[in-house]
Amino acid sequence: MCPTCFGAASNADGVASPGQAAQALIPFLRRAKARKSDFLTMATLFSKHLSSIVSVICVMEILHTTILVISVYCIVIALNRLYFHPLSKIPGPKLAALTSWYEFYFDVLQPGQYVFKIKELHKHYGKAFYLPSRPRQYVHNSDISCSLGSIIRIAPNEIHIDDLDFLDSIYPASNAHKRDKDWSQIRKLDVGMSTSGTVDHDLHRLRREALHPFFSKNTISRFEPVIQEKISHLVSYFDKAQASGKPLNLSDLYYGLARDVVFECSFGMKSTILEDEHAAASLRANMTELLLGVKITKQFHVLFEAIKLLPASVGKYFSPPAIKNMRDLALTVQEAIREVRNKDKQAMLAGTDQRSVFKDLLSSPTLPTSEKSLALLLRVH
Repeated sequence: MCPTCFGAASNADGVASPGQAAQALIPFLRRAKARKSDFLTMATLFSKHLSSIVSVICVMEILHTTILVISVYCIVIALNRLYFHPLSKIPGPKLAALTSWYEFYFDVLQPGQYVFKIKELHKHYGKAFYLPSRPRQYVHNSDISCSLGSIIRIAPNEIHIDDLDFLDSIYPASNAHKRDKDWSQIRKLDVGMSTSGTVDHDLHRLRREALHPFFSKNTISRFEPVIQEKISHLVSYFDKAQASGKPLNLSDLYYGLARDVVFECSFGMKSTILEDEHAAASLRANMTELLLGVKITKQFHVLFEAIKLLPASVGKYFSPPAIKNMRDLALTVQEAIREVRNKDKQAMLAGTDQRSVFKDLLSSPTLPTSEKSLALLLRVH
């Protein structure tokens, strides 16, 4: 027997009795049981946290893989845009070739300044190539010729041209060179169903030609009395201001004049915004705010699409006041279109009613029925 375990638990002859041996084993067994309990506790705790540890490791692996994939993707995109893109030979800032954030900085963070930055870039890249010691250089690409510096790259997929000789190449008079519009740009501005936002070349020509008769010289001359009446009202403001010495906000007045003329001549709807300076000021301020937001919408069009999906009762809290003005206008125009549709086609053609762009389009012999739907007429601009 181990003296350490049993100590003095023995009789005079040095032999322990069974009872004494059992008593001596109790402390040992207790310590062994405690150690086993501690081991089981640790094992239980480890098993409980093992799943969490595995989850963290998996998340870190996924995050690491995601970062790696995104990094590789960005590197590939950057190399493509800088060296392998069809526009890679066009001069311009490398940052503008890499990302649209260059445009975002000058258009949003420095509101509306990109157009002036583009002028600076034309001068910069023009000077870089127009050296007095050598003749003027030119870029040649199939039927296109333009001087270096007059064409620059201002975005990954956009160029800007400052050369009048280039007009015939961009806007050919014949139908031999068909060019569809950039759908990504049209989508950002939310003008996809309008004439100006029609992507397909042939469809755009069809819609544009249907509008030509309305804006002919003879048609516009019929609206001269309406225009003269509005101008006379504008002049009356000038006369009053001259007599009283009170300053006028010409921006508000010209907005009211333009709106009244467009509404009465193009839509055939009575408009008297010019007669109310406060209404003209409010509508112009709302429209200015909306136009300033177009730059943000162009960069973050997904947010705009998300707001459009919201119910009107919720979306109104996220939309600028001009959106409400436009919705009210759309309802008014909707009603005007329905009235036009209910009138006799021959009466419209005979001119017995006040002419409007909607009447001309509905009675146009060149437009198919599918192009005369309410949705398209609302987006006729």
